[in-house]
Amino acid sequence: MITDTLSLPFSTLLRDFSDLRSFVLKFLVTMESDEAFLVPEGFNNSLHWQLGHLLYTQGTTLFEWCGQPSPFHRGFQQYFGLGSSPKDYDSLVPDWDTLLALARRHVRDLPDQVAGRLDQPLTNPRKLMNISMATAGDTLPFLLAHEGEHLAHIKRLRKALRPD
Repeated sequence: MITDTLSLPFSTLLRDFSDLRSFVLKFLVTMESDEAFLVPEGFNNSLHWQLGHLLYTQGTTLFEWCGQPSPFHRGFQQYFGLGSSPKDYDSLVPDWDTLLALARRHVRDLPDQVAGRLDQPLTNPRKLMNISMATAGDTLPFLLAHEGEHLAHIKRLRKALRPD
């Protein structure tokens, strides 16, 4: 019988998240703004929506679920939350370059932003994607899984827009 559990240090999870976000950005930085907003036939959203959704989810899980203000403005929920759609965009939706800059800055600043808060309890413990979360640090495995899931969507969208 195994009695020990494997626990990755938060620094490893933060590094892995940073590496995965950098990989996601590699697929996105070469896209032009007009391409990023396109919703190819057979898809429900765009690359722009995908990146905004990743940022929105990150802000929600690591900050709002702990009672902290999100580093992203309140409109992110309207544009990028569950159930939102690029069809509902208005003139205030963040542009492509803004999202790219936010994604780069936020992944760079993330370790400092959450340092000392990883043991902070969530206001309501949650279980998503079969991952139980009770603290800010517990959200990191969820964010890795979520980012990986959306990376697959991003790759399919990119291929639909730029078949090689």
